[in-house]
Amino acid sequence: MTTWNKNYDSESSFTLDGHVLLSGSWDHTVRLWDMESGQAIRAIQGYAPHSFGIAFTQDGATLISGNSDQTVTEWDVATGQIRQTLHGHHGFVWRVAVSPDDALLASAGYDKSVRLWERKSGRSMLQLPLPRGTVQPLAFSPDGILLVSGDEDGAILAWQISSESGKYDAQLVRCLDERSNGHENWIISTCFSPDGRILASSSADHTIKLWDVASWTLLRTLSGHSSGIQEVVFSPDGQLLASAGWDSTARLWRVADGEMIHILQGHTDVLQGIAFSPDGRTLATAGYDQTVRLWDVASGRERAILRGHTMWIFYLAYSPDGSLLASSSSDGAIKLWDPTTGACLQSWHIPGPYAGMNLRGATGITPAQRAALIALGAREAAD
Repeated sequence: MTTWNKNYDSESSFTLDGHVLLSGSWDHTVRLWDMESGQAIRAIQGYAPHSFGIAFTQDGATLISGNSDQTVTEWDVATGQIRQTLHGHHGFVWRVAVSPDDALLASAGYDKSVRLWERKSGRSMLQLPLPRGTVQPLAFSPDGILLVSGDEDGAILAWQISSESGKYDAQLVRCLDERSNGHENWIISTCFSPDGRILASSSADHTIKLWDVASWTLLRTLSGHSSGIQEVVFSPDGQLLASAGWDSTARLWRVADGEMIHILQGHTDVLQGIAFSPDGRTLATAGYDQTVRLWDVASGRERAILRGHTMWIFYLAYSPDGSLLASSSSDGAIKLWDPTTGACLQSWHIPGPYAGMNLRGATGITPAQRAALIALGAREAAD
């Protein structure tokens, strides 16, 4: 039996002659493997990336995605066209957040950096000097003054954002860790209540913590999930908190007293994304079982299942008017859904380096080379 060392490989396929295995990896590499020896024949950098964190702008006209090819992409919601691509990170871009006035964009990368971008110009205005490890979540306060992140060491970092004469600055004003009754494992998600008074955080330590922003003191700890909690989000009125867990359940909590009011069961694998509709009546969840599920918040009952993704779903985002639900996936797709009918309205892919190249009729290339080019964005179709 031959074993291949394929770290982080997410997709694979055989070439037509059956002698070569083609694998695609999250490090943006296509590898060709000899089936007899198990040796890597060739590694090709740059295949079509995946999208991770997504966020709508406040006006709903633009969807922003953080990508595995180290970029941040702005999409025109009406046309599905790419408006601009931001370069600067040196690793996967896990999360993105938009300031309340739509002027700034924050992105967190696997390169242990948080960057602030001016959306109008696309310029990187500031790179936050992170004192600790890799950053996962990002959240702007409703007034846009604070940007909160969390890291792999279990610390929550709060930054005060200011600008003068077009120059931005960020001052670290608080670090919440174990010494502050904080989390005991890496921080996965953070979010502010709509009024900005409470910060919620979730962790791989199986807990959710609610913090008073004025005093930066712990209000309460919510327990119930049996594994890590990928994301937490407040309802639009701030009275409820929803959580998406690695234990395949979503849970609804009452913020005032921390009581769990619903356990939403139906998914068959890890949950990743969760989002309230703007009217607060519907909760959307998604995860590794490749489905998006819509739930009635009042009753906790499942309303609909949206199918179409072929790989893990990472994150969800409702448009501000509630007419669209966006989902990002490891199959490289961003999909826009009509949450009323469940119809998939659009599906976008970030183009690979050979996007648009037609291989039909091409000669002088082996089946393995042809397969590699297709993985990099080429196609094989009649004009």
